[in-house]
Amino acid sequence: MSPLLPGTRQARRAFTLIELLTVIAIIGILAAIIIPTVGKVRESAKSSQCLSNQRQIAMAFGLYANDNRGYFPRAGIAPDNTSRSWMIAVKDYLPARGNVVTHKIFVCPSEEHQAPGDYTSSVFNYSASFALENGNSVNALNGEGSPPAGPRLLSSIVRPSRTLLIVDGVVDPSTYRANSARSWGNVTADLALSGPNANGFVALRFRHGAGMNAAYVDGHAAKILWGDRHTAIPDQYAWNGKQ
Repeated sequence: MSPLLPGTRQARRAFTLIELLTVIAIIGILAAIIIPTVGKVRESAKSSQCLSNQRQIAMAFGLYANDNRGYFPRAGIAPDNTSRSWMIAVKDYLPARGNVVTHKIFVCPSEEHQAPGDYTSSVFNYSASFALENGNSVNALNGEGSPPAGPRLLSSIVRPSRTLLIVDGVVDPSTYRANSARSWGNVTADLALSGPNANGFVALRFRHGAGMNAAYVDGHAAKILWGDRHTAIPDQYAWNGKQ
């Protein structure tokens, strides 16, 4: 090859069509690998945040009981039979104090029905179990029913490490709220459905990769996979802590 003459440039070699197609194919393969991984990492982070929320709420229940002669707040109404919900009863025991309207700890980041920024009503995505209720009715006042309804003594709950306290609840898309509490009948109907994404859920929401986050009376939190639901919630005692 003859040397370049002064003042001339060596011609640049252009990519061939095959080389360009190869590069595009490699980029496509890498994108196909990376994008789902990023999505899984993002969902894992959301699930971890939800577990942290529930763990802190469960600890707040324990602190509330310490300050109220060992009694939990009621599932739907407070121990003094006012209209306060359990969210309002425990909110002052949470790390970031505030009202329920703005308290992000009651919101699951994986919930598809997220309230808009200008929404001014209370928002919560978790439902309580009947471990909060002394009786079998969330609405009856203290002294009614058999056993009588009313606030529940923490010390009366059997197997606190296996008794559910709060779970991922089914959220009403118009109010962005889950029901404050659900009965064992609602739970058994949900557990009998065909799969985690079936229609008809009213109490439990499996929104974390076919898993549902739950906090227990003893304060720990864990994910319950759909395939393990009957092992994790084998009977009504896991839902109400009664014998």
